[in-house]
Amino acid sequence: MNHQMGVLKDHHYDGKQTYIIVFYTGNNHSLGDIDVYVSKDKLKVIGKGYRD
Repeated sequence: MNHQMGVLKDHHYDGKQTYIIVFYTGNNHSLGDIDVYVSKDKLKVIGKGYRD
């Protein structure tokens, strides 16, 4: 993850590979989808993506 993609809560994972879980907003595209970043090693939420 990098800083252009979202907000990182745990800076230990800065620059490391993560899982991205995307929650689609369906027909409401005005806010954009919700992206959540999860660590690969502990499977914990470490950040969230910016909404378009």
